[in-house]
Amino acid sequence: MQKKLLLLLFSIAIAITAYSKTIYVDIDAKGGNNGNNWNNAYTDLQDAISASKDGDEIWVAEGVYLPGTKTTDYFRMKSGVSLYGGFAGGETARNQQNPLENKSVLSGEIGSAAKD
Repeated sequence: MQKKLLLLLFSIAIAITAYSKTIYVDIDAKGGNNGNNWNNAYTDLQDAISASKDGDEIWVAEGVYLPGTKTTDYFRMKSGVSLYGGFAGGETARNQQNPLENKSVLSGEIGSAAKD
């Protein structure tokens, strides 16, 4: 019984991993805006979050990302989705990110001039 349960859990873990994907976000992307690769990256981070599912990774290229245009807007993360910044926008592995050189900023500075 215990062996069957362990096998079932292992199978579920493999199935979840098989269906997880990387979603790309680059504010300067000019392609299809579907997040499938760097050329077709979403330009809006919240769109990528909305399209994500449990187990997905969102890779965010350098730039300043806003959650919307109103002061009441905010980024709505999903449970089980991982968000990584620090990409230049051409990487093929997560360990290629360089957050010191490629700053991915999630800003809430919306709707009014910045105050010092």
